[in-house]
Amino acid sequence: MPNTTPEEQDLRAPSLPPAHTPTPSASSGKRSETRVLVATATREGTDGPTADAVRYYTAADHTTAVAVVDGAGHSPEVVDIVPVLAEAAARTGAAHFAVRGVLSAAALVSDRGPDGKGPRAVVAVAVCPPDDMTMASWCGDARVYGWDGQRLRLYSTDQTVAEHMRGYLGITGPLPAQAHDFLRGDLPIATLETVPGVRIPANEVIIVTSDGVHDQVPADRIEQLVREHVLHPQRLADELVNAAEPNSRGYRDDATAAILVRPEARQSPSPPHEESLTPLTHSYTATTVLITDDADRLLILKPRHRDHWQLPGGAVDHGEDPETCARRELLEKTGLDLPMQGILVVMWGPPGERLDGPAINLVFDAGTVPSGTTDSLPENELEDHMWVSTRRAAELLLPEASYRMHAALEARETGLVKLLSSGNDC
Repeated sequence: MPNTTPEEQDLRAPSLPPAHTPTPSASSGKRSETRVLVATATREGTDGPTADAVRYYTAADHTTAVAVVDGAGHSPEVVDIVPVLAEAAARTGAAHFAVRGVLSAAALVSDRGPDGKGPRAVVAVAVCPPDDMTMASWCGDARVYGWDGQRLRLYSTDQTVAEHMRGYLGITGPLPAQAHDFLRGDLPIATLETVPGVRIPANEVIIVTSDGVHDQVPADRIEQLVREHVLHPQRLADELVNAAEPNSRGYRDDATAAILVRPEARQSPSPPHEESLTPLTHSYTATTVLITDDADRLLILKPRHRDHWQLPGGAVDHGEDPETCARRELLEKTGLDLPMQGILVVMWGPPGERLDGPAINLVFDAGTVPSGTTDSLPENELEDHMWVSTRRAAELLLPEASYRMHAALEARETGLVKLLSSGNDC
């Protein structure tokens, strides 16, 4: 059963006190006019115990903030920390704006311990200050929606590999399901530059969800539930988490929803308006090309400026699409002008010592050519090349390149794109 707030709030009876604040006293001034109604619900998934948490807090100036945190996995360490992260994000958000709320939670898990395997999580924070627009910030794939009385608008953008490929790489076709699970941003690596934010009109009802809701409830069903139950915030929160269905493997994630209703949203809606704070995120994209001959040998190259062998490929130029890059790199390095036959592997890596942003490597399939196919080498770049067996290639390539190679060969056999990460998936 969902873990819900104790009182059912009905927008047609706004005189009822909200569940999270006491009844106003004589010294409260205009508190009854500025209070925000909050309703929350959490439903444990099939893998339990619950690694979601939701907290809300109203500051002295009546600014109300809510934070929804979704932990990665269900280890005791994760289960213990997520309520702390949610409390820190909500309290800091109410006092110092939504972005600070996210960063305060990030500070608690930025050090992942001696083994580098400390807890990971994502968060969304919504802040409702009196007499100003609602502010929201997030990290990862927790979401923030707004309902203006006519339609549901998604204000947040998932920080996942799938959204990156669509928004920045221009890929419009179907993507493997795992692309929606691999994160480009989560709390341990969140910084001021990577935390996006939006401002939402004060007359909109705010809905914040963990991916156990929006990944397992179709978008049109979410909007239908909002339309049917928005006058009853607690009922809406309950319905959203209860609507999540198990996937084909019987798995159902933890599901959490928070509803915030400002006084302005209890009046007639006005046309929506959005002011976005453009995130300063960026990433580095490169391509790799898998090409074999009819003797099942792979082409590998020895660059002059490297001590190791590698598969053909290189960095995507500004404004260049990845497929064009892969074909260009193969032509420049081998003299072979071959069309790419599709993506075999998507590999994501977090920022590190060499790169200040995430790295994405796309492995393209250049197909199979006859043995003895001629190719020319640019002497200023390459020292040598070889057609070698998979086993020999694995001995000569760096471990990460070998990992990509084996995954690409498997993807070619199965016809399914492989999604890899040099970090961990959430």
